[in-house]
Amino acid sequence: MPVDRIVAGRPIVRKDTPRLVYGRKGHPFQTYNDLYMIEWVLLDYLLPVILSHRDGCIVEIGIGVSTFFMCKHGFDYGRTVYSVDVNSEKIKKHDESAYHPGHIPVWKSSEEFMQIFDEQCAVVLIDGAHDYEIAKMEFDFFFGKLVEGGVIFIHDTYPPVADGDDYAAFLKNDACGDVYRLRQDLEKRRDEMEIFTWPYTAGWNGLTMVLKKEKEPPFWGK
Repeated sequence: MPVDRIVAGRPIVRKDTPRLVYGRKGHPFQTYNDLYMIEWVLLDYLLPVILSHRDGCIVEIGIGVSTFFMCKHGFDYGRTVYSVDVNSEKIKKHDESAYHPGHIPVWKSSEEFMQIFDEQCAVVLIDGAHDYEIAKMEFDFFFGKLVEGGVIFIHDTYPPVADGDDYAAFLKNDACGDVYRLRQDLEKRRDEMEIFTWPYTAGWNGLTMVLKKEKEPPFWGK
């Protein structure tokens, strides 16, 4: 059996789950890029629903395939879209692509951006450092800026795990990091938010949707 990694002197082998098999092999009638876009199709379906009911800008921490969907619907609903990334090449690429005249690529860390940002958000996507502490800081800040009924999407919250070992240790060096811990924290705060996690989308690494509850819900919501 091939060994993926040695952790604490022990061989670690990644589970061959159906979602990993599909993500690796793809579909015979689609290109890799087509598949990657489809993996983010939830944004394409859900953003119009959110933006048609809630005011506020759109913020994404981490530029990628998601940027296309953020700009697509930001354009349709006349919203400013802030895309924050520390990678200058990504900033340049998306600045020149001109998806949407209201798109503002921001070449800063999320912490630097939060120091100057003071707007209400309808939608936020957290997909930057893949680090629990940073993702938690980002979530706490933007949840405070989120309008009631707005949604924060958090990527990398349900990653593949290793077989026969402490997967937390394994994930420390994995692309998803330990952001799954933030999802576990938020599950304890359901009095403030509605939470749902898709385990088999967005790169097959999990996408958690957090809707900010209304403080004074309508009678049918009580």
